Amino acid sequence: MEDKNLYQQKILEILKSDPAMSKEFIDYCLLLLAEKGYNLPPALISQMALDLSMRLEAFITSYILNSLPYEAYQEIEKMALEEKEYTQEDYNNFLNKYLPNYKEIVKQAIEDFRNTFLGLE
Repeated sequence: MEDKNLYQQKILEILKSDPAMSKEFIDYCLLLLAEKGYNLPPALISQMALDLSMRLEAFITSYILNSLPYEAYQEIEKMALEEKEYTQEDYNNFLNKYLPNYKEIVKQAIEDFRNTFLGLE
């Protein structure tokens, strides 16, 4: 598969299917913007949070993709191309098999994103 976006989209779908991980990225980004101290009109802040949330999602998926073994990519490709409706159990099985510590990886990715955004590194 030559399109890395397909991998990223499937990883994001897997993450958002987990109730514990489906926290709204936009809400988190609104908090980041407030922490950064931006004093802008609400409409502009909302648009910035939306843009920042897309960047956060891309950052997290890249972080996860870099943590997966090669075999996982083959399974992601299969899941992305199959005409099957995957369940939460299917996704949990995938994560348990290839990335049992994914919650810690996501937490670290979010922390690294925050530190980079706030210039704390």
